[in-house]
Order: sequence, then C-alpha cells, then structure tokens
Amino acid sequence: MAFSVFQSFSRLLVLLISLFYYSGAVEEVVINYAPGSIRFVSSEPVRSSYLGDILSSMLGYTIRSNVDWNSMVEVAPWKRPEALAMIEIWGFDSKVDLPLEGNKFILENLGDMDNQYDLTAHRTNERYFGKGPVMLHMHLSDELHDSKIAQPVLLKSVPADPKKRLQLALDDPELGQLVKDSTFNLTLPSDVKLLTELATMKEFLKAISAHKSEIHDGTPDIYWFKITGLEPIVSYYGQDSFQFREALRLLRQIIADVESTMRNIYDDNVVIAVIKTNSITLPLGHKGRRLLAEMSSTEAPQKMNPYNLAPEYDSLFPVVFAILLFVGVMLVVSLMGVSMALANMDPGKDSIIYRMTSQRMKKD
Repeated sequence: MAFSVFQSFSRLLVLLISLFYYSGAVEEVVINYAPGSIRFVSSEPVRSSYLGDILSSMLGYTIRSNVDWNSMVEVAPWKRPEALAMIEIWGFDSKVDLPLEGNKFILENLGDMDNQYDLTAHRTNERYFGKGPVMLHMHLSDELHDSKIAQPVLLKSVPADPKKRLQLALDDPELGQLVKDSTFNLTLPSDVKLLTELATMKEFLKAISAHKSEIHDGTPDIYWFKITGLEPIVSYYGQDSFQFREALRLLRQIIADVESTMRNIYDDNVVIAVIKTNSITLPLGHKGRRLLAEMSSTEAPQKMNPYNLAPEYDSLFPVVFAILLFVGVMLVVSLMGVSMALANMDPGKDSIIYRMTSQRMKKD
C-alpha cells in the first residue's frame, strides 16, 4: 500500500514538473552545432544586445569589454569558424515551444536582432574588405531584391518575388502535397507566408550547394534567415491544431537541412544557431523586464562572497602585468650593474674616494 501511494505521488510529481517546464518555455538561443574550436561551459541567459559581440567573438573579432557573458570559451583560437548560420524564428511565447538539440540559452529579448546582424557584418567588412565574404540577411517572406543585388551569382536561381517563390512551394513534392491534402490553404495569408518561407529556404540551400567551390574561400560568411510564418499559424489555427504540428515538423526538417548543407559546404567548420523569439508586438513587456532587471541589479543588496574568491580580472590585466614585469626586470638589472661597477672600482690615490677617506690631511 505504501509503495503504491509513493508510486502515485512520484507520477504526479513528474507530471507537475513536466507541465511547469512546458508552461515555462521562453525565448531562447539554441546552438545546434559548433566546431571543436568553440566550447560552452555553462547555460547563462543571454541578452539580445550581446549576440553581435558573441558572434564576433566566435570569429575572433575585438568586442566590447562590458559584455557580461561567460558561457563560451575558445579551445583553438587559431581555427575560427568559416561561417555563421542564424535562423531567427518568430512565434514563441510562454506556451509555444520547438524542442531542439544543442546548447540552449534563455534569451532576454530587447528587440534589437537586426542590429546584431549589422554589428557582426560591419566588423566582417572592416577586416575582409575586398575579399568578398558572403553576408546575407534574408526575410524569407519578403521581396529579396536587396539580397540578390548583394549576391547576384549565389541567388540567381532564387526569385525575388514572393509570389514566384510560392509557386516553388506548390511544385515541391512535400509542400505541394500538403496543399493538395488541404492541410494548408492558399487563400489564407498565414499559410501563404509559411509555405513561401519554407520554399525560399529550400531553394536557397540548392543554390548555395551549387556554388560550394565559390563561397568556401577561407573568409568568414554570415547568413541570417528570418522566419515569421509560424506566428500567424498559431494565431489562426491554435496550438492544438494539426496545422500547427505540421508547421513545427517542417521547421525541424528545414533546420536539419540547413545544418547538414552548411556542414557539408564548410567541412563542419560552421556555427548553426536557432533564435526562438516572439515578435516585438509587446514592447511594454520587454521594457518592463529590462527595467526590473536594472532595478534588481542596482537596488538589491550585494551578496556576500562566502568563499572569499577574488573578483574577475580586468581585460587590461595582461598589458599592465607585462609593463610592470619588464620595468621591474630592467630596474633589477640596472641596480645589479651599478652595484657591481661600484664594487669593482679602483679608487686610486688621486681619486676623490681616496681624498675623502684619508686619515691624514695633506700638507702644502
């Protein structure tokens, strides 16, 4: 009897924990794949304003010194990733989640994702100007005229008009079959947006695979894809609908295709990451969360250090240490040289030392 009661209680506890975890699903960054030169040692929450610096650090660029995030370490600094592939997916809140494998970090979204791409792309342009790195920031449901102007050869087979890319979805065996089965309806803007984005991603992967020899040139490349079609699917059909489950399945499949294609092109020396975020339609919530974080950091009393650990050293510590070390060595060597010279000096009878140490005054 006691064992059965304990077993029932254990099942109830597991169920409650599962429900709590599901209801607590939040925006996060998932590193699906990273080369051996990068290792993650913890799962600290990351602010969206740090993403540009974190990506720049992966490529070996100089970053700001006030980035308070210590979950990543470089194992082999001399072997940097040759590409970054970021997939930003909108439509995730406290009740919608997409389980993925990889290193997961809770995202404190401040609504500045585009700025993070611009920051990383600007630093890449400064260091590799004239070498032609591939840098694409693609809103997969919008027109792609700017992207085609930036990469005319790479995106030659990808239509700029979303209507033409929707036709590619109808011609695709899997996506077209979902339309024929009435899983998705072409009269609904939500379905059209998702199908267009999935077809665009598939066509892009075909195009980049055909130009592998041209883009695998040793310079770092940056790809940032934005998928916004999941959110209208959730809003229209609901979280318990078959269409929503199919949308999640298709997203998992396209993420797996991006990972396999990029790893094949860059010989596994690429970072694949998924940013699961909510659309910035509630800035008040984000501002409130940011204000609460700032208030807690300024007004909360500082915690005592029970282990008497030293604080983290400043970024200029190696420079100051080298200066003090070599100045100290020079002073010690100089002192030794002067001391040895004085010790071996021959005063002679006419020197000032002889005159001042003489016990008898000379007479004229």
